[in-house]
Amino acid sequence: MTFILNWNQESIGRPVIRDNDVAVGPFFFDYGEHGECIPQGPFSTFTESYGARLKNRKSLITSGEIAASAAEDALAVNEYLSNSISSFVNKSYANGPFFLSHPDTRDCNFLVDDDFTITGVIDWEVSAFVPRDSAFKSPLFMVDVANCTASERR
Repeated sequence: MTFILNWNQESIGRPVIRDNDVAVGPFFFDYGEHGECIPQGPFSTFTESYGARLKNRKSLITSGEIAASAAEDALAVNEYLSNSISSFVNKSYANGPFFLSHPDTRDCNFLVDDDFTITGVIDWEVSAFVPRDSAFKSPLFMVDVANCTASERR
């Protein structure tokens, strides 16, 4: 953890290697009308990055590429999120520094030895530098779902 805390960046985006060093590259890619790849980012704030992702998502919904069976609902949710960004942004972390995050924290991506000590993490292709509160959260497989939903079943 100390290594990742000390290895932060000033932008949101995917890690790329430039001149034998890690730099921040585009956060995601969009595609133009002729199929050309259009890099999006890096971004200097969480609000900027989230707004760009919502704009991209709206484009995908309106073109029918995603949520085709419920486009109207998907657009309503997208608009709600767009109008609500400021209410869920953690202002303490929104402007950096940004930390490396591995968003695919399924148990199969953790290598362990016979004593269950984590010896490695694989599947880094969707990693990114993100705000601190996004980077340092528990993997989903560590959540005790039975206890989370037990009160709802009583």
